[in-house]
Amino acid sequence: MESNNTDKLKTEFNKDFIKSQIEIKALKKDMKGYGYKYADLSQTIFAIKDVLNNNHIGFMQSVERVEDGYDLITYLIHKNGYEKVFRYPVIESKVAKSNDVQSFGSSVTYSKRYSLQAICGVPTEDDDGASASKTYHQQQKEPNKKDYSDYKFKKGEYEGLSPSEVMNIDYLTNLINQDKTPDGLKEVCIKQVDKLKESISYQ
Repeated sequence: MESNNTDKLKTEFNKDFIKSQIEIKALKKDMKGYGYKYADLSQTIFAIKDVLNNNHIGFMQSVERVEDGYDLITYLIHKNGYEKVFRYPVIESKVAKSNDVQSFGSSVTYSKRYSLQAICGVPTEDDDGASASKTYHQQQKEPNKKDYSDYKFKKGEYEGLSPSEVMNIDYLTNLINQDKTPDGLKEVCIKQVDKLKESISYQ
């Protein structure tokens, strides 16, 4: 009986969550920082909160200490009591330009923003999905591209780091979408973006 009741609660949640996703509008990336545009946390919450609430779903986010750092926990809670829990690693920048507390706060804010957008499937007006896919397939037709697997950024926020060490999806997406970025570097950035998107886990 308990299993049947859980299935019923889950079905109600899924129905309302799907309805919410249909109603959520695209976000415009109008915040600027480090040379790229993004939709900030307040924009993200504004886009989803009322839609979720109107469909009987609320959300909470908290930070939890884990063995190798911190995880950002996002809870989606239905009025019937059913909830889903998602984890996303809080990855601090290796090149902190401010004190540790401020740097950690920025990392948490980024994790909150990206987790909500990814979990709720929030689109952006200049979403990178189609562009990144097109770029990637174009690269498969170019056999003589320069190898960027060991490439290190020579300036900027991530100077001295390779694309695989950058945990900022917005930054990497901006590079992918720039015409002047070499195709080999775009490919490495695309692989890192895919890896970061897969790092969100569901409990």
